[in-house]
Amino acid sequence: MNANSYFNNRNGLPRSRYRYNTINGTIGGPAQSSICTATTIGGHAIAPSAITWNALHRSTWLGEAFDPDSPPDFWLIEMSGIPFGVSSDLLEKPNPWRDMLFGMTSRALYSGPSPTPIWKVWDDFGIEDALMIGWWKKDVPVKTGHGDVLATVYTKEKKSLVAIASWASNEASIQLDIDWQKLGINSHTTRISMPEIASLQSAKDLHPDDRIRIPVGKGCLLLVE
Repeated sequence: MNANSYFNNRNGLPRSRYRYNTINGTIGGPAQSSICTATTIGGHAIAPSAITWNALHRSTWLGEAFDPDSPPDFWLIEMSGIPFGVSSDLLEKPNPWRDMLFGMTSRALYSGPSPTPIWKVWDDFGIEDALMIGWWKKDVPVKTGHGDVLATVYTKEKKSLVAIASWASNEASIQLDIDWQKLGINSHTTRISMPEIASLQSAKDLHPDDRIRIPVGKGCLLLVE
């Protein structure tokens, strides 16, 4: 299936040219292989051509054949498209909560739950205008206080979408540590809520001081506005 990506559709861009098993091609001569860590797509190494990757593709699926229970740093470097400046889909055994930490969803009509409900949350929030601050950034404005429960923030004027996902071996109870100044939101008038996402989470309002229970291998999406 050679579908267009969500962001291409959202921004009115055409589907990228389809390239199959030509990932190691070069433009204008050989690329320096030391530029980035080598990774694979379906067993094919993309480095040393990774330096030209974002010029060739607007989206990819680095998540193919990888284990979603891999640690978060493996997700970042090997499974997400973030090191290459492109979006990515997870094809096999998608984990929607962990996906969102890296701006990913499952591929539509491929495996796992449909990403359509999450796409709706993206549209309602206006994610195309947001700044993504990943959990790996020291200045991420929302933290969980738990080393195995991570948060990525999509922030824009007066509201943010917070993705939380767990790698803890047991159910975790977290309390959000929010830098309100970085979010640009007044803590006294803020509203925190879990938007309804079919088959993933029910709508719920939260207080900033509430503790949130995160089941093993799962997470939640929160709106802060």
